[in-house]
Amino acid sequence: MYKTVVVAAPFLQIEGRSVETMADIDYLAGAISEASNRLFNEGYEVISIMPFTRGAKEWNPVSQVGMGWSFTDSAIITAKKYREVSTAPPQL
Repeated sequence: MYKTVVVAAPFLQIEGRSVETMADIDYLAGAISEASNRLFNEGYEVISIMPFTRGAKEWNPVSQVGMGWSFTDSAIITAKKYREVSTAPPQL
């Protein structure tokens, strides 16, 4: 059995403002770690972490110059069940 989860980062906050062209990559790293550990505790082994990117662009009408870039803002984690996790107390 397989299980897939999506983790996403909020936009980066700079001086109290949300910057919609940059993701909070530190948050995303922590979210990936937490999701992977949760899957492990449920008896799954992570087999794939696929980053998702978003595009952004800026255009300067005065100079007639534009630029574009991409940034990772989320990831899909796929895991495979490798063991059953018992919720019963251990037998003595």
